[in-house]
Amino acid sequence: MRAKWSRLIGFTAFLTLDLILFGSFVRLSDSGLGCPDW
Repeated sequence: MRAKWSRLIGFTAFLTLDLILFGSFVRLSDSGLGCPDW
């Protein structure tokens, strides 16, 4: 059971890091406001 929780925590940390990296890429490439008319 402990290995399952450890794997879940590691996977969640990986996805969080990916979200931060993709967000910074969107911010730096100025593609964040793709539809400004909304």
